[in-house]
Amino acid sequence: MKRRKPFRDLTDETFGRLKVLYRAEGCKRTSYVCECTCGTFPTVQASSLLGKPGRATRSCGCLRKEIAVNKIETGICERLFKHGCATQAHQAREYVAWLNARRMYEKVPDFLEFFKMIGSAFPGARLHRLPDGRFAWGRGLKLSIEKVREIRALAAQGMTKKALAQQFGVGKSIVSSIVLNQKWREAA
Repeated sequence: MKRRKPFRDLTDETFGRLKVLYRAEGCKRTSYVCECTCGTFPTVQASSLLGKPGRATRSCGCLRKEIAVNKIETGICERLFKHGCATQAHQAREYVAWLNARRMYEKVPDFLEFFKMIGSAFPGARLHRLPDGRFAWGRGLKLSIEKVREIRALAAQGMTKKALAQQFGVGKSIVSSIVLNQKWREAA
């Protein structure tokens, strides 16, 4: 079997939007931890960074989404289910957030306007509705025990889970788990 030459050290080099920070440990193939201009830190194989022009990895995926939105805006492509903007097998987080926002709130703009408003999601982000009606990505909010008690009291009075989720800015699944007493058990 023919043995390949080892890859040269790519540390501190830039490939498109990715800046190589250091070599990743524990990977079978030569991989590097990179920093994308959008703020994510993907681990990318060296062969993907050094690939053929037009086929090589140049971003964490944010570039693909921006190109897709641009193609939809300019009329080059009219399908939202193309270019990774929202695929049928695996929907992008932004697209799923838009679908959920349309289901939960009134006056949600179309997907293109919504994507311009919120931008790409970062790891661990959740969509929050701001007091002025806009949406933004943010980290998950923790509920205090007082809020949990208030949710349980309003649910006991007959308020719907959807209304509770909107009022407290959490998901319906969180409200369900609070009402069913699966999480946030109070110490007796």
